[in-house]
Amino acid sequence: AESPRMASEMERTQETRVVHGRRLLLPGQWAADRPSPVSVNPSYVSPVATQMLWRASKDRRWKELERGSRALLGSLSSRRMPPDWATVGDDGVAKPDPSKSSSGWDAIRVPLRQAESCVAADRRIAASLVGHLDHDPARSAVSWMAEAAGHAAAGDQEAADKAMARATKIR
Repeated sequence: AESPRMASEMERTQETRVVHGRRLLLPGQWAADRPSPVSVNPSYVSPVATQMLWRASKDRRWKELERGSRALLGSLSSRRMPPDWATVGDDGVAKPDPSKSSSGWDAIRVPLRQAESCVAADRRIAASLVGHLDHDPARSAVSWMAEAAGHAAAGDQEAADKAMARATKIR
């Protein structure tokens, strides 16, 4: 049975918005009152968290959020790392937010969060991002960990182990 408390809290706080048939996580209450385009941070949604919240509440909106977030990431990361911030217009088209930085510390969470999911579509997103990570040997440990997660999601444990070894050498 759906938890009335969880369902009413999601509704009351307006933490999500349906845009062109897709439920998206808003970055905060400040975004709920703004007109289109909707501001989103693609790294804020954790597929594992939405799955756990759905299991706990049976509230269909968690599944809608999971599907909407996956579609958003798919459109924003088909040829590059997703941006830290994006806008989604009434037509459902997502674009990098031109007023914010490109792909940075927020975006690096995306392959980590997608790789931890047991859903094949999420793991494919993580794996697809490996080739878009910065390959500078002096890059951050988090970046190497994201690469390791992507390789593991793709089933390449040897490459994942090498990337994690690089991450652990950085102090």
